[in-house]
Amino acid sequence: NPRPGGADFVELYNASEKFLQLEGWQLGNGSLVLSLPRFLLHPGQWVALSEDPYGLTLQYPLANAPQIVHADLPSLPDDEGEVELLNSAARSFDRVNYHADWHTVFLKEDDGVSLERIDYTQGAQSPGNWISASSQAGHATPGRANSQQGSSPGEEDGVQVVPALFTHGDFAQIHYRLDHRGAMANIKVFNHGGSEVKTIAENEWLGTEGFFRWDGDKNDGERVAPGYYFIWFEWFDSMGRVETYRKRVIVTSR
Repeated sequence: NPRPGGADFVELYNASEKFLQLEGWQLGNGSLVLSLPRFLLHPGQWVALSEDPYGLTLQYPLANAPQIVHADLPSLPDDEGEVELLNSAARSFDRVNYHADWHTVFLKEDDGVSLERIDYTQGAQSPGNWISASSQAGHATPGRANSQQGSSPGEEDGVQVVPALFTHGDFAQIHYRLDHRGAMANIKVFNHGGSEVKTIAENEWLGTEGFFRWDGDKNDGERVAPGYYFIWFEWFDSMGRVETYRKRVIVTSR
């Protein structure tokens, strides 16, 4: 569902170990089938197909311009619709009947938010295999890995602050990795007396992994005094799961 003035895009991922020439492949919506342009898709590579590649690079900060290709697309209604990929033998290769209800319940507005397939080894038609792109990633990542595909269930999750000690003028990165998808986060900084000095994120829609940044500043933009601080990181999801982390960080003067 593109933003006003924006354009639709469909992204393909080459999960094979072969180089695939897209020329001769087709995209359809049940009533209209259109041929794809000439483009060599490398193994493990993504390509976004759109009628306005340049517009996508302007709208999405993580757009990968070399992997966005101009292509005519069939009609893709916002609320629900069908998109089918046919191979060079004109046989159905993959197909999905998507629905706007597949977006996360936390979204207030889905304009400009991409629906991302979580696991390419699982069926495309399963609603549970699709989710809204992370707001931290700009709500879409045309031409590169999905924001909700970064880590897989079973990998170690948690929060780390790197470095744990930094000087004024530098910054700390708050890295997170989750073992599931569909979480939101609140992140704040407290001083050693327990008073809040900085809100870093409030109801931020997360990917499976990523990071936030703290520059050693307060909510009013002033620098914090040298000393001990604590990063409070809370994530929660629509299933009622909640988890919090408390990480110490030290700010020093030069």
